Amino acid sequence: MDPLKKFTLTALALMVSGQVAAADYNKVSEIPFKDENFKQCVLAQQIEDPAAIKKLSCSQFAINNIDELAYFPALKELQISGPELKQVDLSHNPELESVFITKSKIEKIDVSHNPQLKELGVSFNQLTDIDLSHNPKLTDLAVVANKLTTLDSIKKPAIEISIGGA
Repeated sequence: MDPLKKFTLTALALMVSGQVAAADYNKVSEIPFKDENFKQCVLAQQIEDPAAIKKLSCSQFAINNIDELAYFPALKELQISGPELKQVDLSHNPELESVFITKSKIEKIDVSHNPQLKELGVSFNQLTDIDLSHNPKLTDLAVVANKLTTLDSIKKPAIEISIGGA
């Protein structure tokens, strides 16, 4: 196959697959949520376009699964809590500035794809380590009641940290 044709077909395939991934759901009501409480929280925002949702305040909903967080790329603020919440993927939410995930069972959190992050509250979880080296704007960190033994990745003199034992 001629190289130009091969390149064109590859580019076309990538564009189509990218559009499918980015435009999977144009309406919140179309998203197949795994956790009914998370669905109720998102619907309570009364914003139909997932790409337009900038804030999710879900602490009162006892959410245990937020796999669908990837459908909200413009999200700037997230507040969530769930007694059985164990996994959080924030890699598709690069605009996040404020994240509070408390009273859950999170053992690991990756915030390396969140360069805008200013506030991170992950108190009352099961975290053993946290890397904040990719969060230059971080000014507030709350990690009370976790299993952290060190916070070596913090080299920011202007950060306010709340630390406590479990």
